[in-house]
Amino acid sequence: MRHDISLEVALKNISNWIAAKSLYYSPERKKYLYGFYAGLGNFDVYELPSEYQCLISNNSLKGSELHAVVLSTLPIEHTTTDEMKPYETLIRCVFSAKLYGHQHTRSLQSAIKFASLHHASQKRKSTGEPYLNHLIEVVQLLQFYESSSNENTLIAAVLHDILEDTEVTSIGVNYLFGNEVLKIVLELTCNSATDSDDKKIALLNQVASGSNEAQKIKLADIISNVSSLPSLSSLDRKLGYIDWCKNVAKVCSSSSERLYDYFNVKVQIVETMENDEQYIISKVEAWAGSHGAAIKWYETEHISALGSTAKVAVERGHVEAVLNYIEVIARGGYA
Repeated sequence: MRHDISLEVALKNISNWIAAKSLYYSPERKKYLYGFYAGLGNFDVYELPSEYQCLISNNSLKGSELHAVVLSTLPIEHTTTDEMKPYETLIRCVFSAKLYGHQHTRSLQSAIKFASLHHASQKRKSTGEPYLNHLIEVVQLLQFYESSSNENTLIAAVLHDILEDTEVTSIGVNYLFGNEVLKIVLELTCNSATDSDDKKIALLNQVASGSNEAQKIKLADIISNVSSLPSLSSLDRKLGYIDWCKNVAKVCSSSSERLYDYFNVKVQIVETMENDEQYIISKVEAWAGSHGAAIKWYETEHISALGSTAKVAVERGHVEAVLNYIEVIARGGYA
């Protein structure tokens, strides 16, 4: 059998590709593919050059012996999936290890590891904590209030922001976690608008026509979000976001009565806190002389002003203590 390149060179090249975790056999296309790009979950796939088409792996090879490749007269296109399955499985394992630092499975555990990698540099605006904490909280809300949620729904919950906030593509999600997970994630992804207000409208309409699974995840998502609104946002902005969340919750209410009820409880608590904050600012305004001065004074981080101490007190329900603090400062105390 004639080759365009020598067997020695071919074996060396394939061995290098395997060592680089960049060779893969597609059982659907019954072809070798190479050139996986592991960056941020995307990968470009190329068919193995035709001169390698008669080079296949020995089915008896295992683990560390995977680098050994033998010559065969059996063309790739005539190779059955069953014959190639041992090779395919091993390639998946080493490829996944290269991509994600662990052996990938279509499980919630793998989804969390996947999300932790791709959201690694992101923080929550409200608390500065890792964004992964929000994703896990969404899953926990589903597990507690919708305990019958299947694993695909929980996986989609972990990945609900992956397409919007990272470089991961729908191809990557489908390949790693399957089409059912991808469908749910796409229902929660809005790339049709860039303006914040337009995006909220588009997402509201999208979720309204979404599946029960997507709506449950969105309910858990907004519960987590309204529970930790950014402290530096203006009151109007916070209350505007809460109003939008109310509209989202309403269109999703039929998907989960328990999550919807819990959302309403959370909103009532948050709105009470915001009203307390507004009342305190009005007191400061009376002392400071203007609304602008009151806001600036309230949001300062200096120890001699209201700052973060009062914010924590408000969050803990100690409104009277804050008002007393204001009165002392108004009389010239705590200089």
